[in-house]
Amino acid sequence: MAYPRMKTCPTCNSDDRLGVYTYESGWRHVECTKCNYMGPGEGSIRQAIKSHNEKWEERRTVYLEANEVAFLAEDATRY
Repeated sequence: MAYPRMKTCPTCNSDDRLGVYTYESGWRHVECTKCNYMGPGEGSIRQAIKSHNEKWEERRTVYLEANEVAFLAEDATRY
């Protein structure tokens, strides 16, 4: 069975450090070992990847907006 292609990590944009991990509880998450991102918990590998991909745009936007505010605040303290 082929799984859907995973989108990159929404926080660090890495694709080579992503994997699906299964916890003792049976939940599976897409995780990034570079930045410790953890996607939504699901009951199957396929659904974990699908949920990660569906939430990607929303999480990427939130991350970029948060960092833009932080960068602007940092620039303001320089002058």
